[in-house]
Amino acid sequence: MTWRQRRAWRLRLVWGVRLVAVGTVVWLAAALSGNLPQPTSQSQGTGIWSPEVTAAAAATDLSPALIEAVMIQESNGNPAAVSSAGARGLMQLMPSTAQSLGVSDVNNPMQNLLGGAQYLAQLIKQYQVQYHDCLLQRPVAGAKRLCLDPLVLALAAYNAGPAAVAKYGGIPPYAQTRTYVAAVLRSYAANLQAETRAAEAP
Repeated sequence: MTWRQRRAWRLRLVWGVRLVAVGTVVWLAAALSGNLPQPTSQSQGTGIWSPEVTAAAAATDLSPALIEAVMIQESNGNPAAVSSAGARGLMQLMPSTAQSLGVSDVNNPMQNLLGGAQYLAQLIKQYQVQYHDCLLQRPVAGAKRLCLDPLVLALAAYNAGPAAVAKYGGIPPYAQTRTYVAAVLRSYAANLQAETRAAEAP
């Protein structure tokens, strides 16, 4: 096999994996909610925070497309956003969560983005371990076996809290949380598709 053939094979593999990822995310979103509006390009966060999103992604090994999807759903890219519960900033960090993540200034966009990305990465890793245990049918003492997609569970926990996910053994039966998870997945899929089109452009 020549180096050109090897390069072509690697490119096909990379884009094949990417297309499978897009398809999986779209399917998950559709399964959760079939009537959500498609993401628009009018949110404040699209493009404006790209350097910070890219930096947070590099620091946490998460996809920039995923971080941006969460950010847009959380704050619509508004670094001054404050929820009725007291969550603040681009990734809507609660003060206690921010403190546990070492975020000294929750109003600093870069710190807030990085803290939110770190928290999301921690949740994904936690549910990946539980998913692996489920596949191996390992016994789980005092807890429900969580056999759902780790990303779906992580997003549900980011919105409703890990305690609620543990209590219900999956996505909590809260309309707001189910809508949130589906909306993030749709936005994530749209971002992945946009990245693919940009990379394929001449």
